[in-house]
Amino acid sequence: KTAPSKRVRIICIGLIAALTIFTAALPWILFRHGAIAACQEIAARNGSSHQWKMAHYILDVCGSFLLALVAISCVAVPHPPSRYNSLAILCLLTLWVMKLGWTARDVAMWCLKRDKCPHLDMVLLAFPYAIMTCGIFLIHVLILLRVRALERSMGWSLSRPLGVAVAMYSFVLFAPFSVLGRDSAKYALQWVLVPFPVMCGILTVRAFGVPRKLLCTAMQHLRGVPRAQAKWAESSLRREMFAA
Repeated sequence: KTAPSKRVRIICIGLIAALTIFTAALPWILFRHGAIAACQEIAARNGSSHQWKMAHYILDVCGSFLLALVAISCVAVPHPPSRYNSLAILCLLTLWVMKLGWTARDVAMWCLKRDKCPHLDMVLLAFPYAIMTCGIFLIHVLILLRVRALERSMGWSLSRPLGVAVAMYSFVLFAPFSVLGRDSAKYALQWVLVPFPVMCGILTVRAFGVPRKLLCTAMQHLRGVPRAQAKWAESSLRREMFAA
């Protein structure tokens, strides 16, 4: 597997920047100079709060620009060819696309008349949710791959319970698609989903905590360079555990 060429990286950076700016500028693309006033009037006709919708839009635009900057930084810097690196960058790009989807939905809820596009809200809700689901799945896959790397280095079984939990969580994440448009069922299902990330979090802490505890025990019997190396490894595992 070879790393992307410089030309491919430049094209990707251009696409990320262009799509982020285009999505953020949607109100002005639709209404030009009178965008804020037009969106305020449409929000009032739809019975929505102009300030609330505009605040949502501003927050999602800030989030999309922040994720775009991080994505551009990751794409611009050459990385050693690795499936793990590629998957991590893909995960970040997925979260960036999700944020663009939420921004587009904010614009639709703020600046478009509901009677002219009755099904657009459901489509713009389903798209970022689907991308978010893929992003959450990739995050857990990255954590699982890291745990399996620890497993291979230690010869212990650490990833099996986490793998089962990730598989169950990934399966139930797609369930809300069956209740889109039914608010009561959707909110009830969100509460059903709560235990799964908690369970994955507990198993992740356990998977990183076992080798970290062994390193802490080993440091008590080591001196000099081996102790410094063990201390560095323990510190790295602690940061990875908190990040995961």
